[in-house]
Order: sequence, then C-alpha cells, then structure tokens
Amino acid sequence: MLRPAILLLPALLSLLPLRPAAAQAPPRAYFTAAGRRTASPDSAAYYTLTQRQGAGGTVTTYRPDGRRLHRETYSNLAASRLHGPSTSWTDGRRTALLSYQRGQLHGLAQSWYPDGRRRWQLPYQRGQRHGAWRVWNAAGQLIRLETYRRGQLIGRRCFTAAGHDTAYFEPNQPAGFEGGAEALQRWVKQELKYPALALRNQVEGRVFVRFRIDEQGRVQAPRVRKGIGAGCDEAALRVVEKMPRWRPAWREGLPAASEYELPLEFYLQ
Repeated sequence: MLRPAILLLPALLSLLPLRPAAAQAPPRAYFTAAGRRTASPDSAAYYTLTQRQGAGGTVTTYRPDGRRLHRETYSNLAASRLHGPSTSWTDGRRTALLSYQRGQLHGLAQSWYPDGRRRWQLPYQRGQRHGAWRVWNAAGQLIRLETYRRGQLIGRRCFTAAGHDTAYFEPNQPAGFEGGAEALQRWVKQELKYPALALRNQVEGRVFVRFRIDEQGRVQAPRVRKGIGAGCDEAALRVVEKMPRWRPAWREGLPAASEYELPLEFYLQ
C-alpha cells in the first residue's frame, strides 16, 4: 500500500540545506565632538563601526559624510587590546600607520603629509623606541635624526632646510604668550574690565575662551566655550580680540597653527 506523498515532505525538507540569514550590517555608534555617545546621528561629529572576529576585530571611525578617519585592530575588543595595524586618514589620504603587538607599539610607525610625502618614521620594539627616528619637513628635507636603543636616546642631530647641521631644537613646542604665563596674567589683569551688570548682580566665575593662533602668532576666531553671562562673556572676548601676537606653536621644526583655551576670571574683591 502506497503512502501519500505529502507525508514524505517533512523528511525531505529536513535534508535540504538551510539558506543563511542575510548578514547584518555592523551597528553604528555615534559620538559628539566632545566624545560623548549620542543616539542622534544629526548631533554626531563622528561615528564608529565595529567588525568582530572572535574576541577581536576592528573599529573604524568615520566622519558624518562617510569619510574614514581611523581604523584600529584589536585582539580583544572587550579589553581594548590593540594588535595589528592602526591607520589614520585625512581627506581620504592615509596620513599615519602604526603597528601594535599585544597592546604595545611594535614595528615601524610612520606618518605622511596630506600630499603623500613622508613626515616621520620611528621604529618601536615592545612599546619602546628602538632605531632611528627620522623627520622630514613639508618640502621633503630631512630635519631631524634621533637614534634610540630600547627607549634610550643615544644620538640626535638637527638640520636646516638646506640640509646643514644646526643646533638641536625641540620637535614640538606649544604656542606661548611673549614673556610667559606671568606676563599673560599681568596683561589680562590690566585689560579686563568688570562689567557693570555683573557688579550690580554680584556675578562671579570664570569665562573660558578658545581661539586659534596661526603660524604668525596672530590670535584668530575667539569664541566662548563656557560663560557666566551678565556681560562677562563679551568682556572676555574683547580682551582676547585685542591680544598682541603670540609665539606660534612649532611642529617638527616648523611654525604651525594651534588651538588655545584661556580662562578669564571675574571675582569681586
């Protein structure tokens, strides 16, 4: 006696290979410019995508327009243990490549200018500088050569733009007010006026002003990051806007633009 064919279908279906589920896109995590996580893509300054492989994987950071900024490789994401290449991009061009082994820098670290020219190269061994650190200026001229052995500096030379030996100079120096911090305090105290509205209402506190110091030391684009109102914010901005030139920051032997934040104090005597 023949069995109905319909009864055989469950057995046949169990032998067919299952179709894999569609791969899910890795989740995005959005962050503000201050590095705080946000649920709103519209308020995000950047976002990250995490690709997992076992306990490790990669974390890639993107600008809101989709351009890559960084990619880091981890052997253990939960422990934030870096292992493998770490790459940075600027406007689509690779500008830095580091290599990690078990959470420590290991191998050749190198950086490039946005036009693709070499910027610096520095070998590492188990987290310590080990070998020759070479630095080039934007024109491609070698301006610094320092030699390290297991993290210890054993030799250094600096060169002019023409390639001649010159006196040693620090590779990176912050911008500074002429005369130093004490001179800056004296100048601000002399120029800062307590607003009448703040006096009447006994408003006290500190106003934080951020500004840019360009390659010539000029103060540009001052803005209040954190204020106290009652006319104090405007008074602080006026002082910063009339500041004399600063000593510009230096990076790898060349003047460079930088950001600075200055607190201006309003306290009743």
